[in-house]
Amino acid sequence: MKELVSVIVPAYNADKYIGKCIRSIVCQTYENIEVIIVNDGSADGTEELCENYIKSDKRIKLINQSNMGLVSARRTGISQAKGKYLTFVDADDWIESNFIERFFLNSTEDCRKLVVSNVITMESKSGQWIESCSVPEGSYSHSKIVTKVLPRLVYDEAKMIPGVFAHLVGKMFDTEKFRQKYKRIDNRITLGEDGAFVFPYIADAEHMTVIDNPGYHYVQHESSMSCTLGVYDIEKLKVLQKCLDDQIKEHESYDIVKHQADIYVRDLLIRVLRSSFGLELGKILCTPPYELIPKGSRIVLYGAGRVGKEFAKGFLQTGYAEIVGWVDRGVRGNFYGIRIVHPEQLKDMVFDVILISMNREEDVAAIRNSLVSQSIESDRIIWKPVRWG
Repeated sequence: MKELVSVIVPAYNADKYIGKCIRSIVCQTYENIEVIIVNDGSADGTEELCENYIKSDKRIKLINQSNMGLVSARRTGISQAKGKYLTFVDADDWIESNFIERFFLNSTEDCRKLVVSNVITMESKSGQWIESCSVPEGSYSHSKIVTKVLPRLVYDEAKMIPGVFAHLVGKMFDTEKFRQKYKRIDNRITLGEDGAFVFPYIADAEHMTVIDNPGYHYVQHESSMSCTLGVYDIEKLKVLQKCLDDQIKEHESYDIVKHQADIYVRDLLIRVLRSSFGLELGKILCTPPYELIPKGSRIVLYGAGRVGKEFAKGFLQTGYAEIVGWVDRGVRGNFYGIRIVHPEQLKDMVFDVILISMNREEDVAAIRNSLVSQSIESDRIIWKPVRWG
């Protein structure tokens, strides 16, 4: 008999997206699931939509509560979970049909108390791309977690990419252990909620299995991407930092975990200050998406602004790929010994991939369409949102 898996879906004003989310869950190839939707005081049609899905699938359960925030909604869902394992799906995201099954296919029974995917599929109006973190696939005992994972838990400072994703999604947990640990999460945390739990949980884990499971689609909608932060959010970071400190203060590798936790809080602080005051604070690291580019590729950079120059510097310093061309519609000159030319000269270049080196999605979409119209295969055109930190 397959073990029951509880799928928890916190929802707030999600009537535009939650239908696709629910359909993707109930169509899982791993069928022994229960779907617990926690409607956190939605003022739109979320409740009515969910009621309609309940009529057609008895595995779905809807819990309505007044608006109390994400942490509280998750806590409500966890309290009702009957499965031996649980996983989370955000109401505006969706999962591929074999997403849950892959957690079982790629782990053994005694190693399922924590199964983590090291990749996630990102979606926006510009398309899809895979985000990766630096901890490789494999089975990690607690001693290996301490030596191999904790030094890059939040951020791998050597590779300059995330160590483990902070998201609660894309992971499968042992329900009872999760329930006990989640009691320590402060309901007042509304910024950095996922990391407040995930990082201390991994630090204390007896075992962790890391798999390559890109079946979770993390969808970036304009409404979520344009969310602004303010000075008042600094107070929220104080609550987050205290919650993290309280959980890790007695850890055997406190100094290492504390350093990583501070990186997490610092990154959020940079976002708050940048949003509040329009500062460029923290724009000190901008690394190329190495995980999307085969090593040794011949690449053309498209864009010679700040992002393009940082990407060029990264490739030149690491030798990861060969820059065979650099194009931009408005910029001319010679940077790092590379001549920047007009995109019309692409027809004379021999390359494996074109890396669009800019961050405005509107520009990216127009450039991608232009390149495709020139008979350049779409799978040779690479872009992902830039992460400054």
